Amino acid sequence: MLKLQIPGKLFLAGEFAVTHSGHSSLVMAIDRYIDFKIKPASQIEIQSDLLGAYSIPNNQLKNLPNTLDEQWQLIQSALNIFEEFRKDLAKSPALKPFSLEIESHLSIDHIKIGLGSSGATVVGVLASLLQFHQISFSKTKLFKLASLALLQLPKFKKGSMGDIAAACFGGIVFYQKFDQAWVEKEKRQTSLLNLINMEWPLLKLENAHLPNNWHLLVGWTKSPADTQTSLKQINQSKSQELESEFLIDSDRDVLKIQKSLAQNDWSAFNLAITSIQKTLINYTINQNIPYQTPALQHFLSDAKLFNLPSKISGAGNGDNGIAFTLNRIPDPKLLDTWKTHGIQNLPLNIAPVKGTYYGI
Repeated sequence: MLKLQIPGKLFLAGEFAVTHSGHSSLVMAIDRYIDFKIKPASQIEIQSDLLGAYSIPNNQLKNLPNTLDEQWQLIQSALNIFEEFRKDLAKSPALKPFSLEIESHLSIDHIKIGLGSSGATVVGVLASLLQFHQISFSKTKLFKLASLALLQLPKFKKGSMGDIAAACFGGIVFYQKFDQAWVEKEKRQTSLLNLINMEWPLLKLENAHLPNNWHLLVGWTKSPADTQTSLKQINQSKSQELESEFLIDSDRDVLKIQKSLAQNDWSAFNLAITSIQKTLINYTINQNIPYQTPALQHFLSDAKLFNLPSKISGAGNGDNGIAFTLNRIPDPKLLDTWKTHGIQNLPLNIAPVKGTYYGI
């Protein structure tokens, strides 16, 4: 039996800008995981603790029956991409029947906590099948395969693929989005294998590192948010000048945050986090995107009282805020203040950087 753990994610910075090709973000892999276990079987079957069972009696990963369930659609899309990639290989291994078990730890009491389960699910299915069939792959190739699996689904067309970057690389990832129009055009014109082996224009993926004496704090508002719904509300008819200004400001601050991490510069980090949060607030107001809930407003003001750099992580309108401290143990007074505002501290850490292999 092969076992894999795929981490969830939280955005550190750049979450709205990185939905645009050529723009950058910093995304953190988080040490809450989806577990995958794959073993030989007589019939292809998938068992999910959240979704139930799914079997393929003819042991063929083509012409899969349609499903209306979004999570099963994600899994089906990953199966389709794997099968297309397998068949494209010069020495294509035979498809082996398998049993795949999926167990998610990215929720509390069946409520998602905003850690990017969609990307982690697709990466986990693909990585499991690739390793089970002894097909070698790099982290970047896995990222490309998983991104193509999401792009097949209309709901994720406007997504950043940042959760995939975190799931593939671990740690903190500096991620600049690929030229999506180019990728979609090439997908129609060339084989999947050729596309995976090509350099994707604009794509950048590299690990950054949190200094050892800096510590992540996560405040969960207990209100789930839907990133894709927020992205749909972006008004493309708004002034191009305002949109361009936002993208420039966001990229500038992402680079400042990346530099402050590399130089262990707490003061510069604090200033850049504060700046990018102001930029995001102004942008979402201009775009009429629901962003600051009362709980998230309390989160930001509470962190400010304790002189901690903080921001809303992700699309806002629920889910999580993140803050950073130089104290290994969180200040009990801060946690009490959060509790009075309905915010739950989640004891989360940045997951280790991924190596060549994905085994537990």
